[in-house]
Amino acid sequence: MSDICFITTCRGRREHLEQSLPILVGQAGTSCVVVDYDCPDGAGGWVEAGYPLVKVVRSGSRPRFEAARARNLGAQAAQAPWLCFVDADALLGADFAASVRPLLQRGSFYLASPHRGDMTGLCIVHRDDFQSVGGYDQVMQGWGMEDKDFYFRLLLSGLAEGSFPSALASMIRHGTELRVAHYDVKQTELSSTSNLVYCRAKWDLMRLGGRPLEEHERTALYQNISRLVLDAHSRGAGVQVRVPFSSQTSHSGAVLGCSLVYELGALPGVAKQAA
Repeated sequence: MSDICFITTCRGRREHLEQSLPILVGQAGTSCVVVDYDCPDGAGGWVEAGYPLVKVVRSGSRPRFEAARARNLGAQAAQAPWLCFVDADALLGADFAASVRPLLQRGSFYLASPHRGDMTGLCIVHRDDFQSVGGYDQVMQGWGMEDKDFYFRLLLSGLAEGSFPSALASMIRHGTELRVAHYDVKQTELSSTSNLVYCRAKWDLMRLGGRPLEEHERTALYQNISRLVLDAHSRGAGVQVRVPFSSQTSHSGAVLGCSLVYELGALPGVAKQAA
């Protein structure tokens, strides 16, 4: 049985997977799961034909790519105690598994260091810790923040952030258009900013309430914030987001309400574009 399982997702990235998967398969003592997220390039069939030992998970018909849900599907199929989430455009060194294996200890999760923005999604975490925080928040849509949100919740649960050398991996260069090809929102800055507002509100509610939010609570919060931010963007304006937190009735019968308020300025260049 392997001790590390590589989990990679693919939608429209088969050309990248054809370069990165052989390296993953060649790592001794490991296993691999590929999530074919309704990939138009038939990534799942290509993997099954050439790499029979790799487990393929298919999402079924999906209108858009959902990174968080895709990674969760991969984690559900993994059998190893350590999960390594690696994007299809990440090229790991041939000695990656052998180099990180001595570093892995319970109580920590591991990111590349020094930090590189294009390696944010590369993470190693124990499957028990992954499950204890509910995995990635699959309420989130579009590009950006689903990985940073996951890491923050791991920290909030008491885990320490460990690291492995970023020199153990490199990234396939590609344009922004490929990053957003299968998302509804085609601007990475807008998508990540909207998701940031949602994450900050969710984190504050979690800390104030002392519990994680249920899926229906997160869904309502996400839809409200996304609607407000996208509407403000269309007008080239900033936005104030008010999130109700609690209410209490006083002895006089008056209701004291408590809300969290977030002020988001207009994205640079948006007003000019809207005009």
